[in-house]
Amino acid sequence: MKPKLFWWAIVGAIAVGLGMGARTLSIPGAWFVATMMVAVVAGLVRPEHPRVGKPILMGAQAIIGTMLGISIRPGVFPHLLVHLPAIIGVIVFTIGISLTTGMILPRISSISRETAAMGSLPGGATAMIALSIGTKADTKIVALMQYLRLILVVLTASLVAKFLAHHAVAAPGLFPGQSSLTHTWYDYALMPLVIIGGVFGGRLIRLPTATLLGPMFLGLVISGFHLFRPVLPMWVPPLAYVIMGFYVGLLFDRKSLVHAGRLLPLLIINALVLISLCACAGLVFSWLIGASPLSGYLATSPGGGDTISIIAFGCGADVSLIFSVQIFRAVVILFTGPYLAKAILHINRKQSIHESVDNDLT
Repeated sequence: MKPKLFWWAIVGAIAVGLGMGARTLSIPGAWFVATMMVAVVAGLVRPEHPRVGKPILMGAQAIIGTMLGISIRPGVFPHLLVHLPAIIGVIVFTIGISLTTGMILPRISSISRETAAMGSLPGGATAMIALSIGTKADTKIVALMQYLRLILVVLTASLVAKFLAHHAVAAPGLFPGQSSLTHTWYDYALMPLVIIGGVFGGRLIRLPTATLLGPMFLGLVISGFHLFRPVLPMWVPPLAYVIMGFYVGLLFDRKSLVHAGRLLPLLIINALVLISLCACAGLVFSWLIGASPLSGYLATSPGGGDTISIIAFGCGADVSLIFSVQIFRAVVILFTGPYLAKAILHINRKQSIHESVDNDLT
């Protein structure tokens, strides 16, 4: 028992140190990415290593779901209603492109259909990884696809913002998802009930990935109807990211790392194609609603909503519009993601059956 605790203490301390450094450098998904890298190396050094227990993993999923739910403030909804038809159109287009890549990838690579579907959907990267747990998807490759695309999205958005930014800098203020209200002790005290109640409620109504979606839905309801001011202690979300990072990183071994390395060029091309098509959609979107091309581009970027909002805040773009579109799309994908993945799997299976029948006939 003591060697196991010592091992966790060492890799945990390294992960926290690297995560803090990654946060300082503003690396997207800093806590998750840093911990996953530490876990991969630690797992290779010691093949017979401990694993993240299922109850701890479920707790991390529930915390992430709750955090997603309470981060969506009612203030974003007026921005959605003003341009709702155009916003729905661009979200459907983005999801459609993602699903198309999810159907093509298994045909040109060794990636499974479920993995391609979960890895292609542009929801919150950590949330999509959490959704993939318990399915037939390869969580390792889902994490690689999601965070590779997120890094490329942030890098390209930063470059585009430098070329398209207005000369005027946006005035300081709150993002739609932030609040200037102070929180009382019972706001914190009620949050464990929200997390536990969300998990049991999600299972009761048989939500897919109930551990994640149940708390998210309950947190969204509480926040939307102002039942109280939901808030998590500032150290809780990083802890959940660290747990998820350890879980995913420890799944890798030498064989899976070689496999991931071989897939890397294809996944980079796939991500860049998706970013380019979403950029074209963003230009059309900006023309339809009368926004700047930069606002349209950032609003339709496939992922990285929080980082994209920060970039928008410093370059004169419409932060409220961008944040609203990103949040709305994330909610749609989180609640429909498992069903969309199943739909892709069903379509691909039917196509495979038709192809095998055609081959038999010829």
